[in-house]
Amino acid sequence: MALQNLVGQGVWLPTIYQGFNDGTGINTGNDETLDADEEELQAIGRVVIDGGGSKTFGTSGSTLQWNAGASNTFQSSATLRVGVKSSAVIDAAAGPAARATIGAAAFSVYKDLIGGTDTITNSSWRSESMAAGTPFTVTHGDLLAICLHLDIVSAAQSVRPKMAFFGTAYTGFPVMTLVTSGPTYALRPVAPNFILTFDDGTLGWLDLSYPCFGGDGSSGTIGNGNIYGNIFRVPYACQIDAIAAIVNATTNAANFELQLYSTPLGTPALIESVAFDANTTAAVGVVRLYIASLTTPRTLAINTDYAVGVKQTTATSVTNVTGDVNAAAHFKARGMGAECYAALSTAGATFVAQNSGKRRASIYVRLGALSDDVSAGGGGGRPEFRGSNL
Repeated sequence: MALQNLVGQGVWLPTIYQGFNDGTGINTGNDETLDADEEELQAIGRVVIDGGGSKTFGTSGSTLQWNAGASNTFQSSATLRVGVKSSAVIDAAAGPAARATIGAAAFSVYKDLIGGTDTITNSSWRSESMAAGTPFTVTHGDLLAICLHLDIVSAAQSVRPKMAFFGTAYTGFPVMTLVTSGPTYALRPVAPNFILTFDDGTLGWLDLSYPCFGGDGSSGTIGNGNIYGNIFRVPYACQIDAIAAIVNATTNAANFELQLYSTPLGTPALIESVAFDANTTAAVGVVRLYIASLTTPRTLAINTDYAVGVKQTTATSVTNVTGDVNAAAHFKARGMGAECYAALSTAGATFVAQNSGKRRASIYVRLGALSDDVSAGGGGGRPEFRGSNL
């Protein structure tokens, strides 16, 4: 078996999302708002089932997970129906924006939250166990609508699910549609922030979702001589040939390096470092995307931990963009999974995981060669491309 070069620019691990706003992190401070009777938020896309195949979404273990944003008012005389609508009610005759049949009756499987009885805590991650409807089979790649529908009898109500905000409508599909009175169907410039659990416990999501708990934020000042980055490992023979990171060099004195290490959980061993002088960058005091080609492709051992990070090399502040999820497995929807997580090395010491492995730094490696699993030589292991989990 031999390593074969990928044509062109290779593949970034984990995924670098289309829609970074001039290199900034995804702004997940955006809360969609349901605050009038019969309003509905619909996320319409093709479902990814972790591992592929077909699963039952029903009332025997299936859940819908979502992030409640800030300033929710959910009191007596309101019902929030949370659940899914099957492809049968996704409208192929009207639009855009994409839409499913509106109203509480169109849900296939759902849970009703009752105002005054069920509490929606601000800035919380929620998991709703499906309680009613008709269980149905979902196959990897099926069209699906994940929906939140608000019924109000009286009193002021406001339910604010948090989504990933890109500043503009960043993709043609999946689609986030807000249905208001009329009905009016408004395209929302956000990515879905939902996780499904099927009856057997398997996770699912809409392809090109961005699951997140709270907004992307800053690592804070990394610290002179410290390295902030990701520990990662891959289950196939490969080489990487570049590093990318989303960094804020605060002034023209804020120099830094992008670095690759082996044995990060023991005594970190530097494999390569690429220096950036802040005077030679596009701008300082703003968040930007930086890319550094390695001097030579670096072969990674299968299922072995490495660290890739940003090292602050002066006393002037350098920061990185980070993002959290509620459970490490949710990273699968953003490329890679729990095997890629944020960590900090103080003055070159052992890397320490951040937020119990539920945080990831905006740092990436470019995969430039993979084992062909056929030719003589090179490393073993078959590269695996499955859904969004590369």
